[in-house]
Amino acid sequence: MMMLCFVIIVLQHLATLLITQQLVQQIQESIIPYVLYKRRKVNVEKHHQVDRVDETRKDQPKCNIGEDIRLQAEIERTKEAYLVSILLHSCLF
Repeated sequence: MMMLCFVIIVLQHLATLLITQQLVQQIQESIIPYVLYKRRKVNVEKHHQVDRVDETRKDQPKCNIGEDIRLQAEIERTKEAYLVSILLHSCLF
């Protein structure tokens, strides 16, 4: 009888550990990339606002963004759909 209670308690602890581990992995796989995506998006929007301000000033030279920054923005733009699909997929399960 005592052994059966011990086994039940151990199984409950193992189930709790499994659920906790799955939640932590989901956070690592979905929420952290989403937060990083949002930070990058804010940085790109700041650069875009700087370009708009420069365009309104006709008498001053425009600020040109380097080719590497434009390439990085293109790459991040294509990742948006991928991140959204990952987030939707992880919320379903």
